[in-house]
Amino acid sequence: MALSHRGAIEVLRESHEHLAGVAAPLTEDELRADSYCSEWNVAQVLSHLGSGAEISRLNLDAVLLDEAPPERSDYEAIWARWNALGPQEMADDCLVRGPLR
Repeated sequence: MALSHRGAIEVLRESHEHLAGVAAPLTEDELRADSYCSEWNVAQVLSHLGSGAEISRLNLDAVLLDEAPPERSDYEAIWARWNALGPQEMADDCLVRGPLR
């Protein structure tokens, strides 16, 4: 059975809320701890999710507005901004609730 538009959004929202419930209470030390990815700490994993969401939104907007795809430099600017954040900011910004329609 395929999910409806609203059903898919509900599943995504539940997933986001679950992540927020796990990540929001983490301390700075816990955010700096190793993750399952040997090259990233927990905060960097959250940063990856946040920057990925931002890049996906950029691509989606381009498609919906019938515009050219974003340039690589657009992605690099997003990565640079996320990479400049501290661990707590990475976690906080990853967990921002944006509008889902």
